[in-house]
Amino acid sequence: KYVTVISHPHSGVVLDVGEDRDGKSVEELLTKTFTSQQREAMNTVSMDMWQAYINSVKNKLPNAEIVHDRFHLVAYLNKSIDQVRRREVKDNEELINSRFSLLKNEENMTEKQKEKFELIKSSNFEVSKVWHIRENFKSLFDCYNEERTAKELLLNWAKDSFMNNIREVNKVILMFLSHSKGVINALRSEEHTS
Repeated sequence: KYVTVISHPHSGVVLDVGEDRDGKSVEELLTKTFTSQQREAMNTVSMDMWQAYINSVKNKLPNAEIVHDRFHLVAYLNKSIDQVRRREVKDNEELINSRFSLLKNEENMTEKQKEKFELIKSSNFEVSKVWHIRENFKSLFDCYNEERTAKELLLNWAKDSFMNNIREVNKVILMFLSHSKGVINALRSEEHTS
């Protein structure tokens, strides 16, 4: 079962929760939660790439820019890391029990996970390459400035990442490019909220 949660971006306070996540239920939730004046005044909405959310925001919040939040963007890349790891572990025993070593932030790893991580990180496994692709993407949030546009950063990252030709991550890259406006807005919004 799915729900839709509307929360305030800075305080994290949950404003309302609606049952389901189809277009009709999301639009009803937006209408119930906000007055027409509030909906007109909203200029930014952060969300994942669920199409029903995108369509509902376009219909009910006409002045709002869509921002695909960093958490969900990185989560898609984490999923591709795990998919590649599962595929490669069948032929590489070094990858056994490596899931959390690849998905955790380095500062949260145990000593054993750090050892496993260092071995994998410097190897030529495809999962190592996908890990680097994810880290390069995360670094885009720190690179955006007036000289380097968010669009330029995203396109360069996508081009470099495609060169690895790893099918699981290529799907994520294509998804990011097909939702590039929201991803670019995410890179831009990090600059203002950091």
